[in-house]
Amino acid sequence: MNHLIKTTLLFLIIFAFSAIGQSKEFHINIQIQNPTESKVFFSYTSNLLTEDVKSFALNIKDDGRILTVINVEDNISFMKVSYNRQKFEIFIGAENKLNFKFDGNNVLETLEFEGVENNFLNAPNHQLNNSGSQTTINKGHVFSMVDNELYAKASEASSFASYEKQLTRPTEILNNDIDQMVVDYLNIRNEYDYYTNQLIFFLAHQYDITKENLDKIAIQNKVLEGIDFQVDFLLDYEFYTNFLQTYVYYMYLRGKSAETKADFAMYDTSNKFLQKESRDWLLCKILLNAHREQNNEIAEKKFFSLKQTASNQLFVKTVENLYGSTLTFNPDGAAPNFKLKNASGEEVQLSDFKGQVVYISFWASWCKPCLTGFIKSEGIRHQLKDRGVVLLNVCLDDNEEKWQRTMLRIPMPGTNLYASASTPLKLKYDLSRLPAYYIVNKAGNFAYLSNSGARDILGEFDKLMEE
Repeated sequence: MNHLIKTTLLFLIIFAFSAIGQSKEFHINIQIQNPTESKVFFSYTSNLLTEDVKSFALNIKDDGRILTVINVEDNISFMKVSYNRQKFEIFIGAENKLNFKFDGNNVLETLEFEGVENNFLNAPNHQLNNSGSQTTINKGHVFSMVDNELYAKASEASSFASYEKQLTRPTEILNNDIDQMVVDYLNIRNEYDYYTNQLIFFLAHQYDITKENLDKIAIQNKVLEGIDFQVDFLLDYEFYTNFLQTYVYYMYLRGKSAETKADFAMYDTSNKFLQKESRDWLLCKILLNAHREQNNEIAEKKFFSLKQTASNQLFVKTVENLYGSTLTFNPDGAAPNFKLKNASGEEVQLSDFKGQVVYISFWASWCKPCLTGFIKSEGIRHQLKDRGVVLLNVCLDDNEEKWQRTMLRIPMPGTNLYASASTPLKLKYDLSRLPAYYIVNKAGNFAYLSNSGARDILGEFDKLMEE
Protein backbone atom coordinates (compact mmCIF):
# COMPACT_ATOMS: atom_id res chain seq x y z
CA MET A 1 0.00 0.00 0.00
CA ASN A 2 1.24 3.50 -0.76
CA HIS A 3 -0.84 6.44 0.46
CA LEU A 4 1.88 8.95 -0.30
CA ILE A 5 0.95 9.48 -3.94
CA LYS A 6 -2.65 10.14 -2.94
CA THR A 7 -1.87 12.55 -0.12
CA THR A 8 1.12 14.52 -1.35
CA LEU A 9 -0.95 17.20 -3.06
CA LEU A 10 -3.19 17.69 -0.04
CA PHE A 11 -0.25 18.12 2.34
CA LEU A 12 1.50 20.49 -0.04
CA ILE A 13 -1.60 22.66 -0.27
CA ILE A 14 -1.94 22.71 3.52
CA PHE A 15 1.69 23.75 4.03
CA ALA A 16 1.59 26.27 1.20
CA PHE A 17 -1.14 28.23 2.91
CA SER A 18 0.04 27.80 6.49
CA ALA A 19 0.68 31.16 8.13
CA ILE A 20 4.10 30.36 9.52
CA GLY A 21 5.21 32.73 12.23
CA GLN A 22 1.69 33.81 13.20
CA SER A 23 -0.19 32.51 16.20
CA LYS A 24 -3.76 32.06 17.33
CA GLU A 25 -5.56 31.70 20.63
CA PHE A 26 -6.54 28.13 21.39
CA HIS A 27 -9.18 27.54 24.06
CA ILE A 28 -8.88 24.39 26.18
CA ASN A 29 -11.58 22.86 28.37
CA ILE A 30 -10.68 19.61 30.18
CA GLN A 31 -12.60 17.65 32.79
CA ILE A 32 -10.57 15.06 34.74
CA GLN A 33 -12.16 12.50 37.00
CA ASN A 34 -9.99 11.18 39.82
CA PRO A 35 -6.99 13.41 39.06
CA THR A 36 -3.70 11.85 40.15
CA GLU A 37 -1.43 14.70 39.01
CA SER A 38 -1.58 18.48 39.31
CA LYS A 39 -0.79 19.35 35.67
CA VAL A 40 -1.51 18.37 32.08
CA PHE A 41 1.23 19.10 29.55
CA PHE A 42 0.64 20.23 25.97
CA SER A 43 3.56 20.46 23.55
CA TYR A 44 4.62 20.60 19.93
CA THR A 45 7.99 20.71 18.24
CA SER A 46 8.22 23.92 16.27
CA ASN A 47 11.53 22.90 14.65
CA LEU A 48 12.57 19.25 14.48
CA LEU A 49 16.06 20.13 13.27
CA THR A 50 16.90 22.20 16.35
CA GLU A 51 14.43 20.31 18.58
CA ASP A 52 12.78 23.53 19.66
CA VAL A 53 9.76 22.49 21.71
CA LYS A 54 6.91 24.76 22.70
CA SER A 55 5.29 23.41 25.84
CA PHE A 56 2.47 24.41 28.18
CA ALA A 57 1.97 23.16 31.73
CA LEU A 58 -1.72 23.55 32.54
CA ASN A 59 -2.74 23.53 36.21
CA ILE A 60 -5.64 21.34 37.27
CA LYS A 61 -8.13 22.95 39.62
CA ASP A 62 -9.45 21.28 42.76
CA ASP A 63 -12.58 20.17 40.89
CA GLY A 64 -10.44 18.41 38.25
CA ARG A 65 -11.09 21.05 35.64
CA ILE A 66 -8.84 23.03 33.28
CA LEU A 67 -10.25 26.05 31.50
CA THR A 68 -7.58 28.17 29.83
CA VAL A 69 -6.24 29.72 26.62
CA ILE A 70 -2.82 29.15 25.01
CA ASN A 71 -1.18 30.76 21.98
CA VAL A 72 -0.34 28.25 19.25
CA GLU A 73 1.42 28.85 15.93
CA ASP A 74 -1.01 28.84 13.03
CA ASN A 75 0.87 26.21 11.04
CA ILE A 76 0.66 23.62 13.84
CA SER A 77 -2.04 21.03 13.16
CA PHE A 78 -1.15 18.36 15.73
CA MET A 79 -0.01 18.54 19.33
CA LYS A 80 1.02 16.06 22.02
CA VAL A 81 -0.67 15.82 25.40
CA SER A 82 0.93 14.15 28.41
CA TYR A 83 -0.58 13.25 31.74
CA ASN A 84 0.90 10.89 34.33
CA ARG A 85 3.39 9.47 31.79
CA GLN A 86 0.62 8.66 29.32
CA LYS A 87 0.67 10.46 25.97
CA PHE A 88 -1.76 11.02 23.14
CA GLU A 89 -2.14 13.31 20.14
CA ILE A 90 -4.70 15.96 19.37
CA PHE A 91 -5.71 17.51 16.08
CA ILE A 92 -6.12 21.28 15.97
CA GLY A 93 -6.66 22.08 12.31
CA ALA A 94 -8.65 25.25 11.81
CA GLU A 95 -10.35 24.96 15.20
CA ASN A 96 -9.65 27.36 18.08
CA LYS A 97 -11.06 25.26 20.89
CA LEU A 98 -10.77 21.77 22.36
CA ASN A 99 -13.03 20.04 24.86
CA PHE A 100 -12.28 16.58 26.27
CA LYS A 101 -12.36 14.48 29.44
CA PHE A 102 -10.70 11.41 30.92
CA ASP A 103 -10.24 9.44 34.14
CA GLY A 104 -6.89 10.06 35.82
CA ASN A 105 -6.54 6.38 36.73
CA ASN A 106 -7.09 5.14 33.18
CA VAL A 107 -6.36 7.95 30.74
CA LEU A 108 -6.18 6.36 27.29
CA GLU A 109 -9.13 4.01 27.78
CA THR A 110 -11.46 6.77 29.06
CA LEU A 111 -10.34 9.59 26.78
CA GLU A 112 -13.35 11.24 25.17
CA PHE A 113 -13.40 14.34 22.96
CA GLU A 114 -16.14 16.68 21.88
CA GLY A 115 -15.87 16.36 18.11
CA VAL A 116 -15.24 13.33 15.94
CA GLU A 117 -11.69 14.01 14.68
CA ASN A 118 -9.77 13.52 17.94
CA ASN A 119 -11.82 10.51 18.97
CA PHE A 120 -10.99 9.02 15.59
CA LEU A 121 -7.30 9.99 15.86
CA ASN A 122 -6.95 8.27 19.24
CA ALA A 123 -8.95 5.14 18.43
CA PRO A 124 -6.99 2.10 19.74
CA ASN A 125 -7.07 0.34 16.36
CA HIS A 126 -5.22 3.31 14.78
CA GLN A 127 -2.15 2.97 16.98
CA LEU A 128 -0.68 -0.17 15.33
CA ASN A 129 1.95 -1.77 17.59
CA ASN A 130 3.22 1.30 19.40
CA SER A 131 2.75 1.30 23.17
CA GLY A 132 3.64 4.98 23.49
CA SER A 133 6.67 4.30 25.69
CA GLN A 134 9.89 4.87 23.76
CA THR A 135 13.63 4.66 24.20
CA THR A 136 16.45 6.14 22.12
CA ILE A 137 19.11 4.08 20.37
CA ASN A 138 22.01 6.18 19.13
CA LYS A 139 25.36 5.88 17.41
CA GLY A 140 27.49 8.36 15.51
CA HIS A 141 25.20 11.31 16.35
CA VAL A 142 22.16 9.58 14.82
CA PHE A 143 19.26 9.01 17.21
CA SER A 144 16.45 6.54 16.62
CA MET A 145 13.38 6.47 18.85
CA VAL A 146 12.00 2.94 19.19
CA ASP A 147 9.00 1.50 20.94
CA ASN A 148 10.04 -0.17 24.21
CA GLU A 149 7.73 -3.18 23.92
CA LEU A 150 8.71 -3.86 20.32
CA TYR A 151 12.39 -3.50 21.13
CA ALA A 152 12.00 -6.14 23.85
CA LYS A 153 10.15 -8.45 21.44
CA ALA A 154 12.79 -7.91 18.77
CA SER A 155 15.59 -8.69 21.24
CA GLU A 156 13.89 -11.97 22.20
CA ALA A 157 13.02 -12.98 18.62
CA SER A 158 15.26 -15.68 17.14
CA SER A 159 14.59 -14.56 13.57
CA PHE A 160 13.32 -11.56 11.67
CA ALA A 161 10.38 -13.57 10.34
CA SER A 162 9.21 -14.47 13.86
CA TYR A 163 9.48 -10.84 14.92
CA GLU A 164 7.67 -9.49 11.87
CA LYS A 165 4.71 -11.78 12.53
CA GLN A 166 4.11 -9.76 15.71
CA LEU A 167 3.77 -6.53 13.75
CA THR A 168 0.45 -5.30 12.48
CA ARG A 169 0.64 -4.16 8.87
CA PRO A 170 -1.19 -0.89 8.24
CA THR A 171 -4.38 -1.05 6.24
CA GLU A 172 -5.88 1.93 4.50
CA ILE A 173 -8.13 4.02 6.73
CA LEU A 174 -11.17 5.47 5.01
CA ASN A 175 -13.70 7.80 6.58
CA ASN A 176 -15.52 10.51 4.67
CA ASP A 177 -16.96 12.00 7.87
CA ILE A 178 -13.56 12.93 9.27
CA ASP A 179 -11.37 15.86 8.29
CA GLN A 180 -9.29 14.54 5.39
CA MET A 181 -6.06 15.78 6.96
CA VAL A 182 -6.57 13.48 9.96
CA VAL A 183 -7.22 10.48 7.71
CA ASP A 184 -4.18 11.23 5.56
CA TYR A 185 -2.01 11.87 8.60
CA LEU A 186 -2.97 8.52 10.14
CA ASN A 187 -2.34 6.61 6.93
CA ILE A 188 1.07 8.14 6.35
CA ARG A 189 2.13 8.00 10.00
CA ASN A 190 1.10 4.37 10.32
CA GLU A 191 3.00 3.46 7.18
CA TYR A 192 6.25 5.05 8.35
CA ASP A 193 5.80 3.75 11.88
CA TYR A 194 5.41 0.24 10.51
CA TYR A 195 8.65 0.39 8.54
CA THR A 196 10.46 1.97 11.48
CA ASN A 197 9.20 -0.89 13.64
CA GLN A 198 10.48 -3.35 11.04
CA LEU A 199 13.98 -1.95 11.46
CA ILE A 200 13.89 -2.27 15.25
CA PHE A 201 14.87 -5.93 14.82
CA PHE A 202 18.20 -4.97 13.29
CA LEU A 203 18.97 -2.36 15.93
CA ALA A 204 18.15 -4.86 18.67
CA HIS A 205 20.50 -7.46 17.13
CA GLN A 206 23.28 -5.16 15.97
CA TYR A 207 25.86 -6.85 18.19
CA ASP A 208 24.95 -10.50 17.59
CA ILE A 209 24.36 -10.58 13.81
CA THR A 210 27.24 -10.10 11.38
CA LYS A 211 26.92 -7.50 8.65
CA GLU A 212 26.88 -10.26 6.04
CA ASN A 213 23.99 -12.10 7.73
CA LEU A 214 22.15 -8.87 8.37
CA ASP A 215 22.40 -8.04 4.68
CA LYS A 216 21.15 -11.50 3.76
CA ILE A 217 18.19 -11.29 6.17
CA ALA A 218 17.19 -7.89 4.79
CA ILE A 219 17.26 -9.11 1.19
CA GLN A 220 15.47 -12.40 1.86
CA ASN A 221 12.66 -10.70 3.79
CA LYS A 222 12.32 -7.76 1.39
CA VAL A 223 12.76 -5.29 4.22
CA LEU A 224 11.46 -1.78 3.44
CA GLU A 225 9.90 -2.90 0.19
CA GLY A 226 7.36 -0.32 -0.98
CA ILE A 227 8.39 2.63 1.19
CA ASP A 228 9.06 6.06 -0.31
CA PHE A 229 12.34 7.44 1.07
CA GLN A 230 12.12 10.91 -0.40
CA VAL A 231 9.14 12.89 0.88
CA ASP A 232 10.71 16.20 1.82
CA PHE A 233 7.50 17.96 2.85
CA LEU A 234 7.14 15.44 5.69
CA LEU A 235 10.23 16.82 7.41
CA ASP A 236 7.89 18.71 9.76
CA TYR A 237 6.65 15.38 11.15
CA GLU A 238 8.53 13.42 13.76
CA PHE A 239 7.43 10.02 12.43
CA TYR A 240 9.25 10.80 9.15
CA THR A 241 12.47 12.24 10.60
CA ASN A 242 12.60 9.32 13.03
CA PHE A 243 12.24 6.92 10.12
CA LEU A 244 15.09 8.67 8.27
CA GLN A 245 17.42 8.32 11.25
CA THR A 246 16.42 4.70 11.86
CA TYR A 247 16.90 3.91 8.17
CA VAL A 248 20.40 5.41 8.11
CA TYR A 249 21.26 3.51 11.30
CA TYR A 250 20.05 0.32 9.60
CA MET A 251 22.08 0.98 6.43
CA TYR A 252 25.11 1.68 8.59
CA LEU A 253 24.65 -1.74 10.22
CA ARG A 254 24.45 -3.32 6.76
CA GLY A 255 27.95 -2.01 6.16
CA LYS A 256 27.12 0.32 3.29
CA SER A 257 29.85 2.80 4.20
CA ALA A 258 33.59 2.61 3.75
CA GLU A 259 34.11 4.69 6.89
CA THR A 260 35.36 3.16 10.12
CA LYS A 261 34.40 5.90 12.61
CA ALA A 262 30.70 5.76 13.43
CA ASP A 263 30.03 9.49 13.11
CA PHE A 264 31.68 9.78 9.70
CA ALA A 265 30.06 6.50 8.62
CA MET A 266 26.59 7.77 9.56
CA TYR A 267 27.25 11.02 7.71
CA ASP A 268 28.56 9.15 4.69
CA THR A 269 25.58 6.77 4.69
CA SER A 270 23.10 9.66 4.89
CA ASN A 271 24.86 11.45 2.06
CA LYS A 272 24.86 8.30 -0.07
CA PHE A 273 21.31 7.03 0.38
CA LEU A 274 19.28 10.22 0.84
CA GLN A 275 18.70 13.09 -1.54
CA LYS A 276 17.57 16.72 -1.65
CA GLU A 277 16.11 18.26 1.52
CA SER A 278 15.82 14.96 3.41
CA ARG A 279 19.55 14.51 2.86
CA ASP A 280 20.30 18.10 3.88
CA TRP A 281 18.15 17.78 7.00
CA LEU A 282 19.84 14.63 8.28
CA LEU A 283 23.38 15.81 7.47
CA CYS A 284 22.72 19.04 9.35
CA LYS A 285 21.10 17.06 12.18
CA ILE A 286 24.26 14.97 12.56
CA LEU A 287 26.39 18.11 12.74
CA LEU A 288 24.05 19.72 15.28
CA ASN A 289 24.06 16.57 17.43
CA ALA A 290 27.86 16.41 17.16
CA HIS A 291 28.12 19.96 18.49
CA ARG A 292 25.96 19.09 21.48
CA GLU A 293 28.35 16.23 22.21
CA GLN A 294 31.32 18.61 21.84
CA ASN A 295 32.64 16.95 18.70
CA ASN A 296 33.62 19.61 16.16
CA GLU A 297 35.82 17.39 14.01
CA ILE A 298 33.10 16.14 11.71
CA ALA A 299 31.82 19.66 11.02
CA GLU A 300 35.33 20.91 10.32
CA LYS A 301 35.71 18.23 7.67
CA LYS A 302 32.21 18.12 6.23
CA PHE A 303 30.53 21.48 6.61
CA PHE A 304 32.05 23.37 3.71
CA SER A 305 31.13 20.81 1.04
CA LEU A 306 27.64 20.56 2.57
CA LYS A 307 27.24 24.32 2.40
CA GLN A 308 28.12 24.29 -1.28
CA THR A 309 25.80 21.43 -2.26
CA ALA A 310 22.75 21.74 0.04
CA SER A 311 19.45 22.64 -1.57
CA ASN A 312 18.07 24.00 1.72
CA GLN A 313 20.39 26.74 2.94
CA LEU A 314 18.15 27.46 5.95
CA PHE A 315 19.19 24.10 7.42
CA VAL A 316 22.84 24.91 6.72
CA LYS A 317 22.52 28.38 8.28
CA THR A 318 21.23 26.77 11.47
CA VAL A 319 24.43 24.72 11.72
CA GLU A 320 26.58 27.73 10.90
CA ASN A 321 24.91 29.84 13.59
CA LEU A 322 25.36 27.13 16.23
CA TYR A 323 29.05 26.50 15.60
CA GLY A 324 29.96 30.14 15.02
CA SER A 325 33.69 30.81 15.18
CA THR A 326 34.54 27.32 16.49
CA LEU A 327 34.62 25.97 12.94
CA THR A 328 37.89 26.19 11.04
CA PHE A 329 36.29 26.53 7.60
CA ASN A 330 36.53 29.82 5.70
CA PRO A 331 33.01 31.11 4.98
CA ASP A 332 34.26 32.75 1.77
CA GLY A 333 35.35 29.39 0.42
CA ALA A 334 39.13 29.86 0.42
CA ALA A 335 40.98 26.62 -0.22
CA PRO A 336 43.40 25.91 2.67
CA ASN A 337 47.02 26.31 1.63
CA PHE A 338 49.47 23.43 1.88
CA LYS A 339 53.19 22.89 1.28
CA LEU A 340 54.31 19.48 -0.01
CA LYS A 341 57.28 18.08 -1.88
CA ASN A 342 57.17 16.96 -5.50
CA ALA A 343 58.84 13.97 -7.15
CA SER A 344 62.14 15.90 -7.29
CA GLY A 345 62.05 16.72 -3.59
CA GLU A 346 61.20 20.40 -4.17
CA GLU A 347 58.58 22.12 -2.02
CA VAL A 348 55.38 23.16 -3.77
CA GLN A 349 52.62 25.32 -2.24
CA LEU A 350 49.04 25.64 -3.39
CA SER A 351 49.44 29.41 -3.07
CA ASP A 352 52.12 29.26 -5.77
CA PHE A 353 49.33 28.88 -8.30
CA LYS A 354 47.14 31.81 -7.32
CA GLY A 355 45.75 33.37 -10.48
CA GLN A 356 45.42 29.93 -12.08
CA VAL A 357 42.71 27.25 -12.02
CA VAL A 358 43.88 24.22 -10.02
CA TYR A 359 42.47 20.70 -10.08
CA ILE A 360 43.56 18.70 -6.99
CA SER A 361 43.30 14.91 -6.91
CA PHE A 362 43.85 13.20 -3.54
CA TRP A 363 44.70 9.52 -3.95
CA ALA A 364 46.54 6.50 -2.52
CA SER A 365 48.10 3.40 -4.07
CA TRP A 366 45.74 1.08 -2.16
CA CYS A 367 42.68 2.91 -3.54
CA LYS A 368 41.61 1.02 -6.68
CA PRO A 369 39.00 3.65 -7.70
CA CYS A 370 41.78 6.27 -7.50
CA LEU A 371 44.04 4.38 -9.90
CA THR A 372 41.17 3.47 -12.23
CA GLY A 373 40.14 7.11 -12.26
CA PHE A 374 43.59 8.24 -13.36
CA ILE A 375 43.64 5.68 -16.19
CA LYS A 376 40.14 6.50 -17.45
CA SER A 377 40.64 10.26 -17.26
CA GLU A 378 44.13 10.42 -18.76
CA GLY A 379 42.89 11.94 -21.99
CA ILE A 380 40.79 14.68 -20.43
CA ARG A 381 43.55 15.46 -17.93
CA HIS A 382 45.96 16.09 -20.80
CA GLN A 383 43.36 18.38 -22.40
CA LEU A 384 42.92 20.30 -19.14
CA LYS A 385 46.68 20.65 -18.78
CA ASP A 386 46.94 21.94 -22.36
CA ARG A 387 44.28 24.56 -21.54
CA GLY A 388 46.40 25.85 -18.64
CA VAL A 389 44.68 24.08 -15.74
CA VAL A 390 47.16 23.15 -12.99
CA LEU A 391 46.87 19.47 -12.07
CA LEU A 392 48.05 18.59 -8.55
CA ASN A 393 48.02 14.88 -7.70
CA VAL A 394 48.47 14.49 -3.93
CA CYS A 395 49.39 11.02 -2.64
CA LEU A 396 48.37 9.94 0.88
CA ASP A 397 50.39 6.71 1.03
CA ASP A 398 52.12 5.69 4.23
CA ASN A 399 55.58 5.60 2.59
CA GLU A 400 57.27 7.27 -0.35
CA GLU A 401 58.37 4.06 -2.07
CA LYS A 402 54.77 3.05 -2.79
CA TRP A 403 54.15 6.53 -4.17
CA GLN A 404 57.20 6.38 -6.44
CA ARG A 405 56.40 2.86 -7.70
CA THR A 406 52.78 3.72 -8.45
CA MET A 407 53.73 6.83 -10.44
CA LEU A 408 55.88 4.66 -12.71
CA ARG A 409 52.99 2.44 -13.77
CA ILE A 410 49.94 4.74 -13.63
CA PRO A 411 49.62 7.77 -15.97
CA MET A 412 49.29 10.90 -13.82
CA PRO A 413 49.54 14.06 -15.92
CA GLY A 414 50.43 17.11 -13.81
CA THR A 415 52.47 17.78 -10.69
CA ASN A 416 52.76 14.84 -8.32
CA LEU A 417 53.03 15.65 -4.61
CA TYR A 418 53.55 13.47 -1.55
CA ALA A 419 51.58 14.19 1.62
CA SER A 420 51.86 10.89 3.59
CA ALA A 421 49.01 9.07 5.32
CA SER A 422 49.33 10.97 8.62
CA THR A 423 49.40 14.45 7.14
CA PRO A 424 47.63 17.34 8.92
CA LEU A 425 46.14 18.00 5.48
CA LYS A 426 43.28 15.71 6.47
CA LEU A 427 42.18 18.31 8.99
CA LYS A 428 41.92 20.94 6.26
CA TYR A 429 40.25 18.95 3.49
CA ASP A 430 37.51 16.36 3.57
CA LEU A 431 39.58 13.24 2.89
CA SER A 432 37.36 10.75 4.69
CA ARG A 433 36.90 8.98 1.35
CA LEU A 434 39.26 8.52 -1.57
CA PRO A 435 39.54 9.53 -4.29
CA ALA A 436 38.75 13.13 -3.38
CA TYR A 437 38.77 15.96 -5.92
CA TYR A 438 38.81 19.73 -5.43
CA ILE A 439 38.79 22.61 -7.90
CA VAL A 440 40.33 25.94 -6.90
CA ASN A 441 39.60 29.05 -8.97
CA LYS A 442 41.94 31.93 -9.79
CA ALA A 443 41.01 33.74 -6.56
CA GLY A 444 42.05 30.74 -4.47
CA ASN A 445 38.48 29.74 -3.59
CA PHE A 446 36.83 26.37 -4.08
CA ALA A 447 34.85 26.04 -7.30
CA TYR A 448 32.27 23.43 -8.28
CA LEU A 449 31.17 21.95 -11.58
CA SER A 450 27.56 21.47 -12.57
CA ASN A 451 25.62 18.50 -11.17
CA SER A 452 23.43 18.22 -14.28
CA GLY A 453 23.39 15.01 -16.30
CA ALA A 454 24.67 16.49 -19.57
CA ARG A 455 27.98 17.94 -18.42
CA ASP A 456 30.54 19.72 -20.58
CA ILE A 457 33.53 19.42 -18.24
CA LEU A 458 36.01 21.07 -20.56
CA GLY A 459 33.56 23.89 -21.22
CA GLU A 460 33.05 24.49 -17.51
CA PHE A 461 36.80 24.62 -16.91
CA ASP A 462 37.06 27.08 -19.82
CA LYS A 463 34.57 29.34 -18.01
CA LEU A 464 36.69 29.18 -14.86
CA MET A 465 39.75 30.07 -16.89
CA GLU A 466 37.95 33.12 -18.31
CA GLU A 467 36.82 34.47 -14.91
